[in-house]
Amino acid sequence: MSQVSLSPEVKAAVDLIKQAGGTVLFPRRHVEVWGQSFSTIKLITQDPRCEVSYQTLVQRLSKGINPDEAVKKSPPTRICKSLVCWGQNFASIKDLALDSRCKVGYSVLLKKLNKGVIPEEAVKDQRVRKPITTIEQAIVGE
Repeated sequence: MSQVSLSPEVKAAVDLIKQAGGTVLFPRRHVEVWGQSFSTIKLITQDPRCEVSYQTLVQRLSKGINPDEAVKKSPPTRICKSLVCWGQNFASIKDLALDSRCKVGYSVLLKKLNKGVIPEEAVKDQRVRKPITTIEQAIVGE
């Protein structure tokens, strides 16, 4: 819910009404979308031109997004369908992540590729690993 800023006089009156056990209802402002005025957000989401859910629309409007933009779906994120790594063509990022030469998981690979890292660098694991101790070697059997 959005907060309503009230003048000190109105706030005092609201407090008195609430202390007396009453309820204070504020009229909602009408939202104008597509050149039409809607009395509730629910009515907007029931219109076939609205591309988002009620919850999404409420969140966007509370952030101050223009109602005409808030009712539209967000553009899809840029995820490539196929890519080339090590001179080999992969049908998807998931196929590259499943390759034995890839040292990172799918989500890490996707994050790196979305940042603009080239595939040959994105498949590398950048974590620094500590050297294995002799006790650990004995346990592992190396």
